[in-house]
Amino acid sequence: MNRAEHRSGNKIIWSWPAAILVCATVSTARGRSTVPAWLLQSAKAESVAGAVGNDSNEITPNKNQILRLTESGPRPQLLTITERGSSVFFYNDTADSLLTVGIDFAGRKTYCSTGKMLMGEDGVVRSIEPFSPRGFASVCFPEPGDYQVTVYGLKANPKGLQSTIHVEYPAAASTKKQEAQG
Repeated sequence: MNRAEHRSGNKIIWSWPAAILVCATVSTARGRSTVPAWLLQSAKAESVAGAVGNDSNEITPNKNQILRLTESGPRPQLLTITERGSSVFFYNDTADSLLTVGIDFAGRKTYCSTGKMLMGEDGVVRSIEPFSPRGFASVCFPEPGDYQVTVYGLKANPKGLQSTIHVEYPAAASTKKQEAQG
């Protein structure tokens, strides 16, 4: 797929026919870092990129989210998505670890991911190659449910550390309420 690149100030903007990706340079406690952020009408790229630069486990509410992969494990441990069509960026926020990620889709489908991520026959979306510090991969989550994420390559636990991505769309939540009441 052809990608166009445009540099503007502290941003690198990549665009494809179906998407635009903005990478913003932000200052963090560890220095300057280039981080991914989707350009949305309802949010500024800097607000998403700023979520990576802070040391809290909070992520700025947005359609697309960032799961920081730190030396001590994925942050936050539980990431909730409530907007249809949302993607999660898996951002390697380590000093020197090469990381791989596995996401158990448990029979659910995905329709988009970066080229670094592929679904296996076992229903797990895996990175096909490690990504370096400040590198990232992304996956979308079109179906509600809980997705177990395992991160490999962290010094804290070479066997892998886990977190959960919980996807609940408003229509799915109201259907569950109606089923429980009816």
